[in-house]
Amino acid sequence: MSSPKVSVILPVYNGEEYLDQAIKSVLFQSYKNLELIIVDDCSTDRSLEIAKTWVKDDRVKIISNISNQKLPKSLNIGSIAASGEYHTWISHDNYFAEKFIETYVNLISTEKVDIVYGNYFIVNSRGDVEGDGVVGSEDELPFSNMIGASFLYKKDVFHSLNGYSENLFLLEDYDFWLRSYNLGFKFLISKDKNYYYRVHVQSLSSRETKILNMLAQYQFRMRKTNRYVDDDFHFKFYSRLIYKLFKTRQYRLLLLITVESFFKFPKKFFGEVFHRVTGLTLGK
Repeated sequence: MSSPKVSVILPVYNGEEYLDQAIKSVLFQSYKNLELIIVDDCSTDRSLEIAKTWVKDDRVKIISNISNQKLPKSLNIGSIAASGEYHTWISHDNYFAEKFIETYVNLISTEKVDIVYGNYFIVNSRGDVEGDGVVGSEDELPFSNMIGASFLYKKDVFHSLNGYSENLFLLEDYDFWLRSYNLGFKFLISKDKNYYYRVHVQSLSSRETKILNMLAQYQFRMRKTNRYVDDDFHFKFYSRLIYKLFKTRQYRLLLLITVESFFKFPKKFFGEVFHRVTGLTLGK
């Protein structure tokens, strides 16, 4: 089995509490042919200082942004600097199991796919496992981000997509997978759990309302730029969004998106949305 180089991008902004553990989890992998590119996004805590303690390992490269660029641009900065055949990235508050890279590289190589992803452990602020993150088929991407936090992909995926969409902060990964899916890249789910995803008060994943707001903005952008021309795909995406907004009582956004959707799908729209929200079928 060959050992292609793997590039791990680690964007960090004020992540001093967990950063050291994230770095160790990368450098202590069973798979050794890797590089770690830490992109410090103008942290005001000790993150950059902590990162610099690891430059003694010649696989570590640090990039310091001149100004705060947010996550998607930091991912692009790190990925453009990467020299590996395969890429992944990890948040400063998460960490890999020892065989994360080894397992995923073997799967990409043997199964001839472009993207491997899998289930993961959910841990709390102390690192205690509290549950499992369960992924789904890539065919479910029109409804939700089924890829999750644990993944590895060929560098060609990044370059074919021209990287992450820098104006979609908090949705950069979902947009990335949707575009990968639309371009026909091959996905594979790993049966192993080799990733620890931390949920805590400061984590981006805990900001549900903000994500929904960003998702709403994303839908408007999709229509205006005609990024997706498949009407059925677009329709399912809208109806799923409205269901989420209804369940989380985001009524102002619900009204805006419903009106937007009505003008795009005037004949079939309300029947589908009514069914999603109530479980009932109109006319029965």
